[in-house]
Amino acid sequence: MNGPAYAFSSGPVDVVGAGEVAAVRAVRAVREAARPALDAVRRGARPPAGALAALNEALAAAPSHRVLA
Repeated sequence: MNGPAYAFSSGPVDVVGAGEVAAVRAVRAVREAARPALDAVRRGARPPAGALAALNEALAAAPSHRVLA
């Protein structure tokens, strides 16, 4: 295997279960929080507190991943 090993597959799944649904919801939550945060930063403003809170929550819930060189 050339790339990093992940706990999920990038291909189609036979059955969509709770894990897949939760993963999609998490990605959508990050996208929804990132958009206003990035828009604010592009205007030179501070990101909205709610967007930062949502992004921090997603980071706290995400598994850590380290790469050693």
